[in-house]
Amino acid sequence: MKKLSFIAGFFFLGTLLQNGTFASKETAVSSEASKDQASKEPLAAKVGKKTLTIEEINRQRDQMLGGRLSEQKALSPELAKKSFEIIRDQWVIFTLLTEAAEHNRKALEKDSEIGSAIQKAVSQILMGAYVDKFLKANINPEALKKAYDASLKDPKLQIYVATLRAIFVDSEEIAKSVIKALKGGASFVKLAEAKSVEKTSGKEGGLLPTTLESKLPAAYQKALKELKPGGFTENPLPISGKWSILQLEKRAIATFEQAESELRDRESRKQMSILLARLAKDKKYGVAFYNESGEPTQELSPLFADPTTEDVAKAEAAPPPSK
Repeated sequence: MKKLSFIAGFFFLGTLLQNGTFASKETAVSSEASKDQASKEPLAAKVGKKTLTIEEINRQRDQMLGGRLSEQKALSPELAKKSFEIIRDQWVIFTLLTEAAEHNRKALEKDSEIGSAIQKAVSQILMGAYVDKFLKANINPEALKKAYDASLKDPKLQIYVATLRAIFVDSEEIAKSVIKALKGGASFVKLAEAKSVEKTSGKEGGLLPTTLESKLPAAYQKALKELKPGGFTENPLPISGKWSILQLEKRAIATFEQAESELRDRESRKQMSILLARLAKDKKYGVAFYNESGEPTQELSPLFADPTTEDVAKAEAAPPPSK
């Protein structure tokens, strides 16, 4: 196992801190309960009232190394000590710099560029929270089930899953030779077992997990439109540095469980249209549109069009978060 470099440790801890994995604890030393808690959790570092425990370091180091430290056998004593020191020291660096930045916040915000960057970051966080709260209020299992039932009745809305076989090879020339063999009557399954460089699926005759068509690469989706069950692609398809030949095993309407992620995506887009349409019409925001000549226009982008009157009415009954 390679030793952890200072740079690797710094980068790793930065990721942990951004994700909030290391939750700095406020230690109120005046409280007897806090003293008792601190005594139960040996500390690795302390910056003011913020603390990092040895347990937290061990847990995060274990995650970083793939959960192989449960018995502390994966690391030599030297590497265990070094990785401990890297995580501890970088936690102190980040925490110390954060504290210093907060201490000097007013002075920093006087710089117009810094103040603008802070405001932009705050606005982005608030916007994300606002939208997230609105979507959670309007997308629920009942709404998804209703959307699924509607998709079953409308061919344009139907959601399909496909079961494919694939042969992956290293060059276009090899792919063309495989296609030539298939056209000559060769077995797709046997060719996959013999030729595919993707050994996991190759052992299964090229069989891939059943997948939502919308989640397949765009080139695969396009190719599928021309295939019937048992048919194969007659032109090599480039994918992730390799070349592939597909055979359609089965295509079917997705079950609700299979379709749920796509239904959620569709509902999210629809609800965002509802939200944008309503906000654009709200007089308190004073939205106005102009054309390329600078003249007022009533012609709106589809982004601000009401999806349906029924949906807008429903959204009005569950308004977005406000002050």
